[in-house]
Amino acid sequence: MGDLPMRLREPVAADVPLLTQTYVRESRRCVRPWERDAWPPVAERWLARQLMRRRVIVAADSDESSDVVLGYAIGEPGRLDWVWVKGLYRRVGLARRLTREVAGDVQMVTHICTRWQRETTRRRGWLHAPMLPLMEMVIDDGEG
Repeated sequence: MGDLPMRLREPVAADVPLLTQTYVRESRRCVRPWERDAWPPVAERWLARQLMRRRVIVAADSDESSDVVLGYAIGEPGRLDWVWVKGLYRRVGLARRLTREVAGDVQMVTHICTRWQRETTRRRGWLHAPMLPLMEMVIDDGEG
């Protein structure tokens, strides 16, 4: 991680618009083309649940008074759902650090949107469980 001045923290209310915008936009690539128009409300709902469950970690500027988000990850021990890093901060180990912080020793991933993600998942021997987040939402709705 070297010289990048940053701190890991839980998200705050000011982070939610950026997290929502980037997750909805970027994760849309994970769904089939004919599902993309229906995706934004589903993605927003899923992200809100992850925030409520405290499954999100944010990498922020090291200045405590700054609200600059460098990246974030969503997951739980053994399971990585999502990692996003702002373009300027990519390729410096930030995604790796966020992943380690939120998921520890990853065994499973739920979102694969790019060739790089597919190759990384295969190379590391991680299980891909793409329907798990949606199944959890259906189960949660049935209980509430």
